[in-house]
Amino acid sequence: MTKPKKRAKGTYDKLSAKIGFHEWNLDVSDRMADYFKDALKEGFAIATEEYECFATFACDSLPDDEPITSPGLIRVGLPIGPEEYEDAYWDFSLTDLVENMIDFVEHGEGGYIDDVDKPPLVAVRNELRRLADVLDAAMEREP
Repeated sequence: MTKPKKRAKGTYDKLSAKIGFHEWNLDVSDRMADYFKDALKEGFAIATEEYECFATFACDSLPDDEPITSPGLIRVGLPIGPEEYEDAYWDFSLTDLVENMIDFVEHGEGGYIDDVDKPPLVAVRNELRRLADVLDAAMEREP
């Protein structure tokens, strides 16, 4: 019967050179990044085929006694949580979207806006006014 051979144990000398493969041009990080992106794309595709993404005003889900402080906050949910009905959420401010739209085309803060840049602003303004009318009409309905 022979004795089992002992394995030599070594320890990394932290004062020595760092371990690195970059000089070998292995492109491991690029391949890992590509693999990760492909896995995310596949996961999102499966999630959005099986479940619906949704958007709602965040104030819709507040308890009745909680004051509404951000009525223009839009919550977008994607079905990528660990369990069903545990979605990942992103919040977007309608106010910020409108202000960013204006900031992008105005000349200086509070400056003028060229005529060529006005059509998208007019279209959004008109749609928001139309939606305000829809809300007003809904609230005026008799019980």
